[in-house]
Amino acid sequence: MSNVENQIHHYAFALYSIYEEKDKKFLDELNSVFNSFYHQKDIIGILSSNNLSKQERKRIIKNIFENNIDKYLINFLCVLIDNNFMHNVLFIIQDFFTYYNREKNIAFLKIITPFPLEDNIIKKIIDKHKNKFNKEIVYTVEIDKSLIAGFKIIYNDNNILDYSIKGKIDNLRHQIKTTKGE
Repeated sequence: MSNVENQIHHYAFALYSIYEEKDKKFLDELNSVFNSFYHQKDIIGILSSNNLSKQERKRIIKNIFENNIDKYLINFLCVLIDNNFMHNVLFIIQDFFTYYNREKNIAFLKIITPFPLEDNIIKKIIDKHKNKFNKEIVYTVEIDKSLIAGFKIIYNDNNILDYSIKGKIDNLRHQIKTTKGE
């Protein structure tokens, strides 16, 4: 593990320590901070730039987030500025949520389907995977018309279960190419 990855883990764990003293509102605020930075990556560049003093960058943080998020979270962001580590804020928050999900026994599912699913179908998918993983499930649903029919599930951001027609066609293509190559 690199020094930067190690530092990211330390900051994420520090965030988790702050969270343990707070309530669910803290999670919502942290998610809001993540989304703000994720959708406005220019802000991270500004807050990481040495063209502005650390005091000016902290003032920007306070102007953006004051009265919207917990003061401890604002202070945490200011510490990142003080330590010239603000450019890693998205990685730190992602690492926090990875740690949080592991500690709280939560699996994250992204259900990708070519059309909206009825609630009872989503419930069946969630229940099946809740039992399969023996974890609480948090999920999102995304529409991707290229799947043709069926659905695809991505869990914990990197594992894919493909039950789509497109996936079956792609798998068949791969098998045909492999067989021809023998």
